[in-house]
Amino acid sequence: MSFRAFRGDGSPVSGEASRASLRRDTTALEAEGLRVRLPGRPGEADFLLQAPAGRGNLRERWLEVRGGTVLTQGALRCETEGARYGPDGLVRGNQPVRIRGPGFSLTGPGFLLDPRAGSVRIQGRGTLDARGAR
Repeated sequence: MSFRAFRGDGSPVSGEASRASLRRDTTALEAEGLRVRLPGRPGEADFLLQAPAGRGNLRERWLEVRGGTVLTQGALRCETEGARYGPDGLVRGNQPVRIRGPGFSLTGPGFLLDPRAGSVRIQGRGTLDARGAR
C-alpha cells in the first residue's frame, strides 16, 4: 500500500507499507514493511526510513518504528533498533545508533535527526571513528 501525508508547510511525507491497518475512529495505524520518504533540505535528497514494523496516529501526526530501523540519505546511513517521527518533523531515537558516512562511523546512545536541516545529532556521549566507515 502507498501513502502520502501532508504537513502544515506542504511538504509531503510519503511511502509504502507491505501491510497496514487503520482504525477510522482513532486514526491509529499499525504497519509492516515500512519505507517512508521524509523531505530533506531544499535541493538535497530526501531521507529514506525503513523498518520492519511501526505504529502511529494520523490525527496526532506521529509514527514509531521498530525492529531494526535504517535511515539513509545519499552516502549517510543511520542504523538503530527503533525511532519516532513526531509532529515537529524530527526523528528521535533513544536506543543505540550507528551513523556511517564517507570516511567515518559515529556511535552513540541516541540521536536527533532533522531532515529539513539535513542534520543528525548524537544524543549523549558519542564515539567517532574517522579511520573509515565500517
